[in-house]
Amino acid sequence: DTYGRKKAGLAEAKALLQVAQAKLALTLAGPKQTDIQVQADEVELRILSHQNAESQFRRMERLTSAKAGTAESLELSKLEFERAGHLVDQARGQLTSLRTIRPEDVQMAEAEVAKATASVQRAEEELAATVIQSPISGRILKIHSRPGERAAESGILEIGDTSQMQAVAEVYEADASRLKIGQTASVNLLSHSDPLSGKVVAIGWKVGRKVVFDNDPVKDTDARVVEVRIQLDPEHNDRVSGLSYARVRVRISTAEGR
Repeated sequence: DTYGRKKAGLAEAKALLQVAQAKLALTLAGPKQTDIQVQADEVELRILSHQNAESQFRRMERLTSAKAGTAESLELSKLEFERAGHLVDQARGQLTSLRTIRPEDVQMAEAEVAKATASVQRAEEELAATVIQSPISGRILKIHSRPGERAAESGILEIGDTSQMQAVAEVYEADASRLKIGQTASVNLLSHSDPLSGKVVAIGWKVGRKVVFDNDPVKDTDARVVEVRIQLDPEHNDRVSGLSYARVRVRISTAEGR
């Protein structure tokens, strides 16, 4: 039920990553040529103002020396001359700053990209956690929990690979020593008159209580058995693909007989 929100969160994280990448590209590219040209023009204007202020200052020096100007006017023209020089230095500094790509700015932009990338990865993981993934390719045998319901203790659903069917036989422990991998077996189903053929592919490693009983519920209820798996021959798969958990009677051929 959180899939929609997580999907939207992933889209947002990807958009923020694109913004961070764009900022990094702008930082690496440096300022626009138009901005540099505007600042260069500003430097030229400040230089002209400085030259004009210097001319005024020199003129006042001559007038003051000739007793035609006052000391106060000379001081004012000097201050204007110095101020114009400071403005030139400031404009040149700004022009140099525009032309220089600072490592600190690049590092900051790269850090923003790394952060946005991590956010995308986290959003992808969160979205993936909202999707049910089957560990195998197979057929859904039974659904235990529907959308909107709480997951059952038995799980959400049962799935099996019905393209390769097996029969599970319970062999009495006294006969377990006669079993071998590769022995042929005959499997009979109540719903089919013709027996199915197969081979023993797995023999259990422990002895347990019997699970499948005859019609008499008290017969051999405490019997000890070994679980044996018989892989049915491929030509029988279509016949039994829809009969998972059906009861069967199994005969395994051993070296001493059946």
